[in-house]
Amino acid sequence: YALRWMGSEPGMAAYLSSLALDRAGNWDEFLRAVEGWKAPSENLVYADVDGNIGWVAAALTPIRRGWHGLLPVPGAGGEYRWEGFLDVKDLPQAYNPPDHVLATSNHNILPPGYPHDISFDWVPAYRYRRVRERLEETEKLTLDDFKSIQHDNVSIPGRQLARLLAEVGVREPKLERFVELMTAWDGAMTKDSSAAPLYAIWLEELKKGFFGPKTPRHLIQAAAGRNGIAEMLGELADPTEAWFGDHAAAKRDHLIRATFARAVRKTQEALGKDPSDWAWGRLHHVLFEHPLSRRGPAYAEAFNIGPVPSGSGPYAVDQARYDEDFSRQHGATYREVFDLADWDRGMATSAPGQSGQPGSPHY
Repeated sequence: YALRWMGSEPGMAAYLSSLALDRAGNWDEFLRAVEGWKAPSENLVYADVDGNIGWVAAALTPIRRGWHGLLPVPGAGGEYRWEGFLDVKDLPQAYNPPDHVLATSNHNILPPGYPHDISFDWVPAYRYRRVRERLEETEKLTLDDFKSIQHDNVSIPGRQLARLLAEVGVREPKLERFVELMTAWDGAMTKDSSAAPLYAIWLEELKKGFFGPKTPRHLIQAAAGRNGIAEMLGELADPTEAWFGDHAAAKRDHLIRATFARAVRKTQEALGKDPSDWAWGRLHHVLFEHPLSRRGPAYAEAFNIGPVPSGSGPYAVDQARYDEDFSRQHGATYREVFDLADWDRGMATSAPGQSGQPGSPHY
């Protein structure tokens, strides 16, 4: 077997082209700098002091004639060799779009009818949709608005499931107050939200109940990953016989009610009987673990920060993925917002900090 990867092509120092991008003074210079961008594949966004905005999905991208690169192919004949790389003009891009908005959130960014294969793996567009919602809420946006958007923790799947629960309802009177908790929820996974932990636990129960009958137990999370969650929510909203079999709507309703009842019970076991005592941050926390902490408890006490309560979830703009115990394992480490009319007003944050020295105010 032989493997060819664009990452091993000449000049493939990751992010090296950032140095050229940082010096671009206009869109044409930006595009010339993108010609040197080879790895990793990134959505590169552009803005200038004249009000122009642009975007390029940039990477050194092989040209394959008649095949996609998804599976092994015979190598002896040479008919599957790469035929060069796409020019920058052939990459997905936009410049001053009519709606004056550019946003990317790892969703499918391919323009309609795009003829080239650049990727087959995307995340659901929930974060992108929420960004668009926020951008369209306000006519004139400030730096504080953009800060708020980057920290937005509203879960669109959470809102969808709350509406679905209101539609299907429950048959046990003792669950009614928990239905009311969910249906009154705005989808914001703040660390003090009492509905967010119930939603997060319910979502895990739904994954097991939905994918479990068709998927080995150890592969359920993989089946629900990426677009699996969107497919599940689509089937729950509009159940089909292709998935549920006969009496699809009744089986969907049973799944929703049974998993919600289990979620209520598990949330009570974790956080207590009274939902007024529930808080997402009691379940969802983040530990900033220093490498030296592994030398022993004294090192951990000296170097680690946390665990501290944390908000958000995997489908929010402020993305937070978590383990089965809901401890946070993934999230944004760097954020920035800039005012192109006044560069000195720009702001940035870096987590877990800008110093590796305990005791430093930047630690």
